[in-house]
Amino acid sequence: MLLNPDQGRGQPIKKLLLFNETIAIIIRMKPLRIAQISDFHFTNITWNPLRLFSKRFLGNLNWIFKRKNAFSDESLEALPSLLSTLQLDWIFLGGDFTTTALPEEYQKAKDFVGALPTPWIAIPGNHDHYTAGAYKQ
Repeated sequence: MLLNPDQGRGQPIKKLLLFNETIAIIIRMKPLRIAQISDFHFTNITWNPLRLFSKRFLGNLNWIFKRKNAFSDESLEALPSLLSTLQLDWIFLGGDFTTTALPEEYQKAKDFVGALPTPWIAIPGNHDHYTAGAYKQ
């Protein structure tokens, strides 16, 4: 049985198909354009001893000796303007905004997200609750 009802709301329904009590609705939609980005690792190296009595000490050493050439805040600065040229519908932000979950790193991430030209959805990563204290916050 093939029906073509006029529902008068939302996207126009093209066809309503009935298959053994299962209803499949096919609607006319424009293609959805999305971008997915993750692992930003905004960084603020700290030498404050009160902030280093956790695994942040090892995180800082790892950053200095292994990872600082792989991630840089400067490489992300041009990204919002690039994304604005792509006519996106959504941006999915997939975690690890921070390196060691310091407030300064969250501020950098907040500034970056505030510059995005498109609605976004974010999911935190393991570095975004790097320490027990950061997880509680």
